[in-house]
Amino acid sequence: MSDTLELITSNPKTKTKAVIRLVLGILSLAGVWGMLIYQLQLTWSLNDQYSHGFIVPILCLYLALKAENKEENDKESSQQSESRTWLFIGIPCLLALLPLWVIREANSDWRMLNVALYICAASFTFALAYDQGGLSRAKMLAFPILFFLVAIPWPLATDLQLTQWLQGRVSSLIVNILLFMGHEVRLLGNVIDIGVFGQVGVDEACSGIHGLQASLVVSLFLGFYYRLGSIHRIIFCLAGAVVALSLNLLRAFSLAFIKIKGHGELLHAPLFSLFGIDAPTLHDLAGWVESGGILIVLFLLARMAGNHKKRNITDEEQNDWENLKTSPPIGFGMGACFWIILILAATHLHYDQRESSMEKLPKLNTSFTDQSIVTKQKSISSLVEAQLHYEDAVSAEWQERVLSRTNPYDGSSMIN
Repeated sequence: MSDTLELITSNPKTKTKAVIRLVLGILSLAGVWGMLIYQLQLTWSLNDQYSHGFIVPILCLYLALKAENKEENDKESSQQSESRTWLFIGIPCLLALLPLWVIREANSDWRMLNVALYICAASFTFALAYDQGGLSRAKMLAFPILFFLVAIPWPLATDLQLTQWLQGRVSSLIVNILLFMGHEVRLLGNVIDIGVFGQVGVDEACSGIHGLQASLVVSLFLGFYYRLGSIHRIIFCLAGAVVALSLNLLRAFSLAFIKIKGHGELLHAPLFSLFGIDAPTLHDLAGWVESGGILIVLFLLARMAGNHKKRNITDEEQNDWENLKTSPPIGFGMGACFWIILILAATHLHYDQRESSMEKLPKLNTSFTDQSIVTKQKSISSLVEAQLHYEDAVSAEWQERVLSRTNPYDGSSMIN
């Protein structure tokens, strides 16, 4: 980072000012992006579909360090002090954080809020980058900044529609394959009925949406790492989607085939236990194998398509810390840091005071011990878990016992 700290040494006051500007610029950027990451971390932790979000900020930082300025212009860089982008874009972005964070405290699961916060953070970063090195610097950091979009949850309606559409296509394909193999099965919505062996539901995990998200992250990152051209990156992303959906179909079919062979109890039971610790279930293990397969296949495709043999290994091992340098005016940097702290403190105190006097809502308790019904406990989908933010919950399917059917193997009642 020697170039970053290469300051005018003839005047100690000027050197101190430059260091202060650098520190305040980094702190202001960290504060804005920290607010966005704090807002998103709940979704990342609750929804498996976006669990990759925790590694995305690290990947963005890596991409920024490896970015190359192909349009470096000394004249443009020398005029950075004359630019006032921080005034026309930076300040409005900071001001917009206040109403957005107030809304966030009351509606933290509103997904469009994530998009609005990202726009503020990205615009603020572009403004400081433009002031630091002009348009060429903003272009250089465009991909690392835009790459963060893969960690932003999609609008809920679009997310649900795509997931349900994939569930329908996967379950329909599996039924057609099983019928072609001579098995008696039928499709009930997204559930495959296989007679006495029960039913197989194609949930969100088996729809392929998780693998599709993972393939997009890996494809974009490897496309940048191996310096693929724009057209090649688009083709590579499409190839990644095909690989992800194909491996997911293979995974879902394998699980359904195990069920139809009468070994359905193996799907959701731990494979073994060691010192009281349960191993993953076959269902979860299949998901890990699918994710690993996507990563390996895309890595091999990128190796074959990339021009890694022509790259300078010495340059690749070096990180250009100069890319992270930002030196806004001292007044703006101090004001930005103070404003971010004020937003966080004021909104927390406001809602803490308001909610302390609110009446607590009664808890809903349901019992399924009635002998006249047959119950079957089900897992709660990650989408429902991410939306409700409950403390404790149970999901169960039930039916009147007179309408149920009897398992011919053990005589137990089953939901018809």
